[in-house]
Amino acid sequence: AILTHDDIEEFLYDMRDQGVTPDAMTFNTIIRCLCEQKKLFAARKVVNMMEEAGVSPDSWTYGYLMKGLIENGNPSAALTLFETACSDRRTVGVTENVHLYTTAMAAAATIGDHHRALELLSRMKSLGIKPNLKTMTTLVGACLSAGEPDLAVDVYRRIPNPDSYAVTQGLLAMSQARKSEEVLSLLANPESPAGRLRSRPLNRVYEDLIDTSIGDGNYELARKVLGSLLGKGNIPSKAIYQKIFEKMGLINSRGQYSFAKDGLILRPEGACEADIEKFKFLLFLVDSMFSRNLPCEAPLYATVLSYGVHLGGLPKKISALMVSVAARFASDHDSVANKLIDEEPCKQSSCLTFGWEDLFLSYDKLRNQIEGPSSLPALRVRVSSREVPRVLKAEKNLSYRQRREV
Repeated sequence: AILTHDDIEEFLYDMRDQGVTPDAMTFNTIIRCLCEQKKLFAARKVVNMMEEAGVSPDSWTYGYLMKGLIENGNPSAALTLFETACSDRRTVGVTENVHLYTTAMAAAATIGDHHRALELLSRMKSLGIKPNLKTMTTLVGACLSAGEPDLAVDVYRRIPNPDSYAVTQGLLAMSQARKSEEVLSLLANPESPAGRLRSRPLNRVYEDLIDTSIGDGNYELARKVLGSLLGKGNIPSKAIYQKIFEKMGLINSRGQYSFAKDGLILRPEGACEADIEKFKFLLFLVDSMFSRNLPCEAPLYATVLSYGVHLGGLPKKISALMVSVAARFASDHDSVANKLIDEEPCKQSSCLTFGWEDLFLSYDKLRNQIEGPSSLPALRVRVSSREVPRVLKAEKNLSYRQRREV
């Protein structure tokens, strides 16, 4: 229930009327509820009422207030409150515990001030306060927020028995410190804490690895990252695809193609080596999905087609061939392409290559042997009703009629 000032006064009056004296726990419970409701001003008024009643604020009082300030977007005020309590001889004693120092470090982490967090750690140790797991994990986060991944890695390595959150923070630090190979090695070990990560924490690590590898233009490493992700039985999420396309410079923050203007795909003066590497990596993604019996998701399919049209030449020819195969494999349930071909599904043994990237690399040698979709790598595309317009728009500049592509 939402607490109001009148509610609080009535509650305290009823307690006194029943002969019950409010203690620190009573006031702290009210303060916690107000902070959770983001009523920081009301919470401070309760602190005043607490002091007027002769009850001194304790570490829980400061902890709730500091946490409330951080969660309300005012970490600097939380630090000020903490330092004020530390400098007052009447309250310094209640601040000398691991929980308040950790909360203060969390405030420093929020504003990216790792120097302040390290200084707080030093003060803790000088007071004989032993940092706990949460303290060290918070310090890792502070270093990451400040753009100091190497320092974050150093702090993480000092944590003896990290929990899943600490492991996630540590792996993120390693990724950003360009220690991606070590991260992949740890993830590959099912007996290690990193190897036991699952769900959202694991996806966060892979997203960061992709961000780092593709951001550095290291597509060889990006292939290893995707191979690791799929090898653990995970399917790339839409967020990961979005991250890939953004870091490749193919889409902007609004999800629109960067190589299109007013809905029209622009043509470059000539495809450079970096452009070809990007196209090859997109084909690698398509092949990786099929090799694990997974469909090619609509965002990936549409991006390959659109980028192929943008580059022109061989990438555009490969894109056109992909549309012809996608149309052939489409079913009534998930197809957006017209079924213009009524042949039997392609048998892998009749295909000229095992994948689309191989076809792209060997096209000059194989072009005269292409005899329709049955000689091409398989391609199954999964398209939801919401994704139909995007796919149709990507296909509009490519023909998927049965014909020989040369």
